[in-house]
Amino acid sequence: MASTNESEERGDQAVPDGDEEESDSPDPGGLCLIMEILRNNNNNNICIYEAPLKTQVYKQAKQLMVEDLYNRVRDMIDDRSPYNTPCVLDIQRAMVQDRLEAPINPVDEVWPNIFIAEKSVAVNKARLKRMGITHILNTAHGTGVYTGESFYAGMNIQYMGIEVDDFADADIAAHFRPTAEFLDEALSNIKFLVVSMMGVSRSAVLVASYLMIFQHMTIMEALTSMRKKRAISPNEGFLKQLRDRSGTGRRTQRRFWS
Repeated sequence: MASTNESEERGDQAVPDGDEEESDSPDPGGLCLIMEILRNNNNNNICIYEAPLKTQVYKQAKQLMVEDLYNRVRDMIDDRSPYNTPCVLDIQRAMVQDRLEAPINPVDEVWPNIFIAEKSVAVNKARLKRMGITHILNTAHGTGVYTGESFYAGMNIQYMGIEVDDFADADIAAHFRPTAEFLDEALSNIKFLVVSMMGVSRSAVLVASYLMIFQHMTIMEALTSMRKKRAISPNEGFLKQLRDRSGTGRRTQRRFWS
């Protein structure tokens, strides 16, 4: 049988007094432990396990920060805004809600005669010939999809390549008007392939800019209609640049898209 001293020692360890608990309290920035109570499915006994508080707190803090940012941005967007368009978080949420409708394929037709594809399709000459592709817009020219006019020599394919990295701070807006005009001028009994590494970000944003400029869609209409055809996921910086150029009136649109 355990001695009285041993019992008291175990008791002190299990239930520390108030002073000890206060003095042993970890620094908020350190790695401490929280106790979470779960019920055992077999015998209904209460069991206790330890989980890192730092991970839990960071996760909750991140969620709160996102929600706070979302609410702040929503408050800033009202009828007096020169854009009067959804904020980036609204756009991202709308595309996430449609995620089950979007197939996952190497290539998809997102608009009549406009296909968005990943790199593997762009370098497969036999497949391009079977598809009847006549024009290619390479949005990752020299930055992942290393093709060009010489690569498609003898295939009767008109080629346009732009160099832009898939980073949030990359300036893709400078290519909105030229690529949209390339698409619009070519869309007559042809098949157009718009390609990037994965076919989800750069290519999607540039097709969206075409739909907004020449098909007069809103940013939400352009992106969600494409999202139902393909699992697109433009980075946040590209969405912001696209949104910044989506005015409400024709005069505003001409100013921002030029």
